[in-house]
Amino acid sequence: MTVHFGDGTSQASAGLAGTGKIIQVVTGTKSDVYTSNENSFTDVTGMNASITPTSSSNKVLVCYSINWSGTGGGHYRHRMLRGSTVVNMGDADGSCERVLGGGYMANGYLIHCSAGSFLDSPSTTSSTTYKIQHARHSGGSWTLNRNGQYSGGAAYILRGPTSHITLMEVTA
Repeated sequence: MTVHFGDGTSQASAGLAGTGKIIQVVTGTKSDVYTSNENSFTDVTGMNASITPTSSSNKVLVCYSINWSGTGGGHYRHRMLRGSTVVNMGDADGSCERVLGGGYMANGYLIHCSAGSFLDSPSTTSSTTYKIQHARHSGGSWTLNRNGQYSGGAAYILRGPTSHITLMEVTA
């Protein structure tokens, strides 16, 4: 299938024909602080991005960085969805919950980074949204882009880098 652009060029004339080429990039960036104490998985406001693949055989390379913390003594976790389907999960292992990242936060002075990438096959030409969700098993609040122990402008308060999700359509 040849994709024609608005200026009259095509994939071939633009040097985009073939496999393994990136033909579009979309990024969702979260630079402000987000805090929640939800026990069930909840969408992280601003941690999403939508892409409309030009061919149902193309893949989507998903790259993400989630910079998180929590108040002391809590169990926290996060996952990624394509639409309503959880993606990028390992094989089942007994009663272990399958997630992108998370863990037990002994103190809220640290910022953890869950980052990675994976090649997804959405098999569609419809707009497709990828998003991050989070939840806690116990403890206080889950915080994005800052350490969990917040005391105003104290010197030990860490403001982390932005969190993001980037989608790249790759020709098949």
